[in-house]
Amino acid sequence: MNFRSLACLALAGLCACPAKDDPTTTTDEATQTSADTTSQPTSAGPTDTSDGTTVETMDGPTSAPGTDTTADTTTGGNEPDVCACIDDEAHFDTYTCPAGPCGAVTIDCDVELGEETPGCEGIGGVFTIDEMALGCSLDRLIAGDEGAVSFVITSNGPGSGGGVAHILPERQAMVRFWQFYDLGGSDTNAGIVALKDAAYFEDCKTKLDLAERYACFRAWNASEPPATCDEASSYEDL
Repeated sequence: MNFRSLACLALAGLCACPAKDDPTTTTDEATQTSADTTSQPTSAGPTDTSDGTTVETMDGPTSAPGTDTTADTTTGGNEPDVCACIDDEAHFDTYTCPAGPCGAVTIDCDVELGEETPGCEGIGGVFTIDEMALGCSLDRLIAGDEGAVSFVITSNGPGSGGGVAHILPERQAMVRFWQFYDLGGSDTNAGIVALKDAAYFEDCKTKLDLAERYACFRAWNASEPPATCDEASSYEDL
């Protein structure tokens, strides 16, 4: 074997041996690989939307295109939620939500005890009232605490009636009154109006005569209610 052949063999051996310090990837390559991995969005899985469509969300849930995620405080997009408390198919005592922590202020007009007394006007009988529930309800009207205050008139004669003020924020209330006599009756609009101010109800509490205190209590709205939730109606021979 001549010198040229030996040189070629030596060079071939050197080329076949990898360098010890040669990494499989460079620092720049590793950095790029890491950035590519961490920058990819992760899927939170499919999300069902209110209209029945499914949206694949990235980095947490999103709404379907064109969907407003703001909480809707109305029913049907037009009426306040409190209108759901009114049964607009009924004709008497149409408020269906809970009476509130005070319970309804119960007035009894006993026609067997004598002639009509103050507090039972239009119904007849002798007036009595649940004084504790009345005081509790006046306190809620003073404070503007949300929820219902109401009264119910019972009688062993032909008449009865009632009213409700479902207190809302900023001293607003959904208000309705109703009355029933013999075979017919009526109810007012069910709508949202301003309540009278706290000083008015504080003055009600100072009235010593219970019939006067009750009359003051039930005059809670500052104006007649509009038909926000339901229109007024009258009915006979039900």
